[in-house]
Amino acid sequence: MSTPHDRALSCLAAGDLPENEAEAVRKVLAEDPALAARSEALAQVRTEVADALFLRAPRGLLDLVEAPEPSLVHPRPGRRRWATLALVILALGTALTFWLRRSVDLGPELEVHRRVEAPGTWIAPDDGPALTAAWEHNRVPSALRVVPDLAYLGLSPMGVLVVPGKPSGTVVFYEDASGSPLSWQLRDGDLPELGEHSAVHGVRVHHGAQGELAVAAYATNGVVHVIAGRRAQSELLDLVERRLAARP
Repeated sequence: MSTPHDRALSCLAAGDLPENEAEAVRKVLAEDPALAARSEALAQVRTEVADALFLRAPRGLLDLVEAPEPSLVHPRPGRRRWATLALVILALGTALTFWLRRSVDLGPELEVHRRVEAPGTWIAPDDGPALTAAWEHNRVPSALRVVPDLAYLGLSPMGVLVVPGKPSGTVVFYEDASGSPLSWQLRDGDLPELGEHSAVHGVRVHHGAQGELAVAAYATNGVVHVIAGRRAQSELLDLVERRLAARP
């Protein structure tokens, strides 16, 4: 979201401010760390856009902008202007996409998965009374009161964690044949932004990675599924594909 200061900060990064105004802006930045960080972020985006103009744009479009108009043909009015505008829009979109992906924070999603290291907080997946009591106590919606049987995916349940609050839900910790753990969360709320997305069997799947941990998320019938594990994104997407393919 832009702020009232962004125009001045953008002009400062571009070198478009008169020296006296630029000096005044620098003094404000020296006294305001938050605004200084905003200035650095805008300058970084501007640099990435400038790089993308020549590194990411199709060569044919660059040729269109750079080539001289044929002397024997009357140029169409505004031809060069529109070509340049198209180039800028393409480069801006590419640079901002990469910048936004880089800035996505997967922490909240991965934090749930890290509870796999605290089995003392789990409920046994076959302890029906304890699960029912936890779901009732935390007012978990009925659609989220389930421990999915994922044996056909090669996953065996180890324990269940009931998550209170907003979003609320159920987290089931599984392990595969190699003993590698994976968390499968069913919750309400919005589908988390994870940096990338794919279409799988007509369902939008968000996915991303942070270090060795990968996360994938999708929503069906009003239930958000968030899957996380120490494995490649492609492996998580394969599990999601097989899960969605098995839907009735």
